[in-house]
Amino acid sequence: MSMVLARRIPKVGKSRVGFSGLPLLAIRLLTTRLSSPCLLLPMDVVGDYPGGKVANLNFYDLEMQKRVTVAERRVPESIHLSRPIGSSRGWVVLMNNEDLTVHVTNMLNPSAPESSHRVISLPPLMPPDLSQPKASLQVRNVSLSSSPDNRDEVCVVAVKFRGSCISFCIVGGSKWRQGSKWRHADSLSSRCNHSLVVYSSKDYTFCLTPATNTVLRKDARKMPEPLLSFLTYYRQTGPLKQPKTGEYEYELLRRCKRTKHLVESPSGDLFIIVKYVFKTCVGRPVFPGETRDLEPTEVKTGTRRFMLYRPDPTTRVESYVQDIGDFCIFLGKNEPFILPTTMHPGLKPNSIYFTEGKQVYLYNITDQTFSQLPNDGLVSSIWLQPILH
Repeated sequence: MSMVLARRIPKVGKSRVGFSGLPLLAIRLLTTRLSSPCLLLPMDVVGDYPGGKVANLNFYDLEMQKRVTVAERRVPESIHLSRPIGSSRGWVVLMNNEDLTVHVTNMLNPSAPESSHRVISLPPLMPPDLSQPKASLQVRNVSLSSSPDNRDEVCVVAVKFRGSCISFCIVGGSKWRQGSKWRHADSLSSRCNHSLVVYSSKDYTFCLTPATNTVLRKDARKMPEPLLSFLTYYRQTGPLKQPKTGEYEYELLRRCKRTKHLVESPSGDLFIIVKYVFKTCVGRPVFPGETRDLEPTEVKTGTRRFMLYRPDPTTRVESYVQDIGDFCIFLGKNEPFILPTTMHPGLKPNSIYFTEGKQVYLYNITDQTFSQLPNDGLVSSIWLQPILH
């Protein structure tokens, strides 16, 4: 169980329960396509048809801040038997735990018209250094170089695993053909064991996020490039300096576990997002080595803060920023994406949307505060970017 270590909004009262155990006030049957970002929730199987299942597809709509349902959609058996391992450009990537086949689809995105639904099935994905039962559980994230809908552009899917392996396969474009094989890069730098992969449309390359340490190691810039021409390491040019904080806050942040994320804006601006997470016990900070004598059920993990940095292409200096304008960022088990709030009036500018435990949160970048958004307690960590048609 996790918690955000910051100010919360009041909890929402309970409502009556409807079908599938869902609160009636939280359900809305979707009669038109959803054009706002949403969270992908587990589907409810309500029947069978030859070749698959009939299911109600569930989503958490961010603008309405409630669950919405697309009723009685036909879901192919290949999708029903697979688990999502990530999303990119609004497409969901799934892996079957039994035969390790990978499927890329837009049919799980409520913004995609039904006439455009596609399921692209790829060969089994078995990285050289992983055992079959744990393959899908070892996925860090996925990234697509472009939308598979674009017939004039080759689309490549990248799957980053925990450890030193990343795998690629062509899934779209005129060069795609049935039987395309996975290609593996399994000798990455050990500093990329916990890295994520992001595609840069500006530089036309897949990029691995920086190592999790905030202080730059002197030999980081001397790492050899990966052997694949379309893959590179993000090379941090200097330490990411923390803004001035009080002594107590500084000590807390210094002891936090840090993860780094990259996100590219529509204009090509790159942002480094540092997420600070630490543990508490009965509201008291718990530091490394102190959890041995504590009751495990009382130890909670939560986000303390986010910090954003923007590299200057001229000076190559990563500067701390507190204002990204009329944009908001979506962070989860998806390729991070950024959207203009001018196109989605219900979203808050200069903010980060993320999930933790069973809650959805909004982080204000300027004043470093958190708000808890209403939901019915069933939340995933996969954000779906709207697909524009």
